Amino acid sequence: MTTDQIVAAVAAGAGVLAAGIAGWQAGIARRQARDAREDAAIAQAAAEAARRQADAAEQQARSGEEQVKAAEAHVRAAEEQVRLLQRQLDAQEAERHEARGPQFIIRRGWVDRRTQRGRVTARVYLEQTAGPGLDTVIATATGPVMRDAENNTTRCRSLAVGGDARLTFYLSQNAPERGTIVLDLECTAATGEIWRRSISHDLSTRDPYDPFEPGAVTSPNPNWNDPR
Repeated sequence: MTTDQIVAAVAAGAGVLAAGIAGWQAGIARRQARDAREDAAIAQAAAEAARRQADAAEQQARSGEEQVKAAEAHVRAAEEQVRLLQRQLDAQEAERHEARGPQFIIRRGWVDRRTQRGRVTARVYLEQTAGPGLDTVIATATGPVMRDAENNTTRCRSLAVGGDARLTFYLSQNAPERGTIVLDLECTAATGEIWRRSISHDLSTRDPYDPFEPGAVTSPNPNWNDPR
């Protein structure tokens, strides 16, 4: 084999080797491209799955918020129902309290100018007609006849149904002989319960049950608690 032939054979072998290497490299590149496409597809699928998961999580969050708002609304409604029920119970108890409280009438009342001490008084006989026994009754008098009163509050104790109390209010010398007196009563039972009542009466010029003679200073059958 001549030198030229040897050179040509070597060149041909080198060409074949180079072609083989190039083919091998091209195969590797194709596999890498395919792998890259597969990785991209996997990544895209993962991203899509992540997006769907994020959407689902957001939807769950919105649903949870709505449930929380609904639960808060239910709680507020329940609280309002409790408050309404409590107000109803309080109103019913107040009605029962008032229903079992005392009732009064004023049997008679008059302006008395014939006291031994020369003081003008308004005398009122207050009678309890219903309700529990009372430990104290504080009476505060108002009305035209009391406009110049020196003392418009008095207290009596241990009053019960059928019992009465004579209340005395001191007036000024120029107090009118007639007029309406209004008594605001604060009534306290032994249990501590308190009721408030208001009752009015038109005063006369003298006690219709007390047959005074002109100039007399005491009645024929005086009440020894009377300061006259």
